[in-house]
Amino acid sequence: MKWQWLILVSLCVALIAPHSDDNDFAEFDEEEFETSPEFEDDLPQEAEVQQSQDKQDVAETNDFYDEGTVEVEDDFDSFDAEEFEGMETEPVATEPIKEELRFAKVPMNLRRDWANYYVEMVLLTGMFIYFIAMLVGRSKNTTLAQAWFKANKDLLEASFSIVGDDGNGTEPNTNVLMKHSDHTYVMWCSGRIGMEGMLVQLRMVKRQDLVNFLQRMVKPMSDQIVIQIRMEKDDMENFVFCLAQKRSAVKLHKDMEDLAKYIESKKKVEEYGISDSYQVLSEFGEVTKTFLSDSKVLAFLRHYEGVLEFMHFSDQFSGPKPMDENEQKKMPDTSKALTFCFNLGKKGNTSSQDLPPTTEWTKFALYCAEKCRKYRLSREGKAKSDKNRQKMQEEYAKLAHQQRTELAQQRREEKLKAETERYMNEEDPIKARKLEEKRQKKEQARKLSKMKAVKIKSS
Repeated sequence: MKWQWLILVSLCVALIAPHSDDNDFAEFDEEEFETSPEFEDDLPQEAEVQQSQDKQDVAETNDFYDEGTVEVEDDFDSFDAEEFEGMETEPVATEPIKEELRFAKVPMNLRRDWANYYVEMVLLTGMFIYFIAMLVGRSKNTTLAQAWFKANKDLLEASFSIVGDDGNGTEPNTNVLMKHSDHTYVMWCSGRIGMEGMLVQLRMVKRQDLVNFLQRMVKPMSDQIVIQIRMEKDDMENFVFCLAQKRSAVKLHKDMEDLAKYIESKKKVEEYGISDSYQVLSEFGEVTKTFLSDSKVLAFLRHYEGVLEFMHFSDQFSGPKPMDENEQKKMPDTSKALTFCFNLGKKGNTSSQDLPPTTEWTKFALYCAEKCRKYRLSREGKAKSDKNRQKMQEEYAKLAHQQRTELAQQRREEKLKAETERYMNEEDPIKARKLEEKRQKKEQARKLSKMKAVKIKSS
């Protein structure tokens, strides 16, 4: 029966044990912190006393440090890291550095300022001025050309059957003043006895060109009217004559083919009562006397002194000399022509009021053409004229022969060079020797033929 009670007690203990506290010292802890009601009442008073005591200790400590300051020099502020390896250093707290706000510098070329566009402004202004000068100059040249045509229209229609033909179409057109450029106008007239036709060129200064305008400020230039009359072959004698201003006489004598070939020197005109600013280039003295002794010619030259730049009469007119005279292989094509050049206005300051007197210039050109058509050389003059032209033909024939000889010599040299290269490139020595012997035989035969020709000439 006892063992049954023991078993029952063991089971009860086993059931109660899991719910008990595992801390063996819990009983002592609870007893330690258990206080009596009297002790609990004394706790607030002791806490207040302790707080007052702590405040008093802090005040005494502050008073102690206020009595003096002890400077402690830290000899280890800066030490060698290699000498004190492994020594930890506490980071020194520093105040954060406030960075100043910096503004980026904008380049001058990116700023919106009119001062940065001086170059563009100058270029635009220059272009605007050039454009205005072009329009104004072009308009003025057109106005002057139309004024000339209006002043000379009646005279031209009375002198020619066709005035202002442009050459387009089967039927001739009339009253057409052709514009070749902004400063050049041309008119062709035909249908007059003894003349193939008359070409009028209005050579204005380049008013539309601003650069030319600046040049004319340094070196003034004049508008010019050039009249060229083509004569029939049988209605003009063979002679070359030119009356020109001194500066133009030098240039014409140098550049014109007929004046350079047929006239040797320039002569003065003082004996004819003409201004000494002119010079004469004449093939025959009788031609000079015939034209410069004419009363109408003298009256025109004296009344319009300085207006006539030059007048050039020639049966061998072929224009300016070629740039390279060696390229001229034959006698140039020639024609019988009278050329007049008149200065219009005063050094480019031409106005519409200067155009009406140009009718007198046209009349003067037509008068000289009629005088040339009626003029006849003397017997001695004709003989000398024929001799000069025959001599000129022989010179051109010699020049052509010389050029042909040079070309033939050049071809022979090229052929000989090709044969020599063929001998040198020949690999077969026997064949090369035969070719060389053949070449030597040809050379000997050529020398023998030359010797025979020399013997025949000497005999």
